[in-house]
Amino acid sequence: MTRATSRASLHDTPLLHFLGQQGFVLDTREPVEVGQKLSDWLDFRHAIALQGLLDQTELMNQAPAQAASIRINAQVLHERFDDVRHALERSITQGVPPALGLARIETPAPELLLPVDPKTAFEPFRRYLGAHQRQMDSVIAKLRAQLRSMLGKGDTQWQQLGMLDAAMDAMLGDRQTRLLSRLNTHFEKRFNQLLKKHIKASQEAHENDTEQPDTHSWLPALCQAMQIALLHELGIRLQPVQGLIDALTHNKKKPTP
Repeated sequence: MTRATSRASLHDTPLLHFLGQQGFVLDTREPVEVGQKLSDWLDFRHAIALQGLLDQTELMNQAPAQAASIRINAQVLHERFDDVRHALERSITQGVPPALGLARIETPAPELLLPVDPKTAFEPFRRYLGAHQRQMDSVIAKLRAQLRSMLGKGDTQWQQLGMLDAAMDAMLGDRQTRLLSRLNTHFEKRFNQLLKKHIKASQEAHENDTEQPDTHSWLPALCQAMQIALLHELGIRLQPVQGLIDALTHNKKKPTP
């Protein structure tokens, strides 16, 4: 019996599914395989760097096998991963700093006081999203570097994986940052659409001498959508870390709680 192989798709992520449900992503083209798109992202400088890395790993394969100089505790690694993930989730949903020395990120107030300047009204939410993205990047980059350091103390295959992960991070890190920063653009557009309706309703209420509308009918839901999008983004950012831990703990079963 043959086993079907599933191919990763750039459109097959919870974040894109969620953004599609929110009406942010309207691209209905056929999903693109990661390998196919990756070749479009890497320029000639990246190709040269990858070739150098491949040459280096080939030399490592020809050399006598190197034994690992580190012992891996699978339980500790899995617990460390869970701690980082939960800390960043709490930061997004509750504003709790994920580590010592990091600032608390407060969710902007779900109420706008008139008069509102449409040009600056979204600024607190832009800062909120950007601060969480920078915080995730900082915390996860530190953990990823620690894992690569552990791989560097392992056998030849582990060392090669650590080198490859460092290279791919350097090549694709900036692109990931730019792509994920588009969350701000999506939410700013939605915010401005809802704000425009809110201002119009306020003007009509003033003209008709009726009760002024508040933002509780739409702004809290938008803030919640921002949090959900950030949680999905966290899942994407943690995937390389999960892969490194899986490699380090291969054939080491995680103890049952």
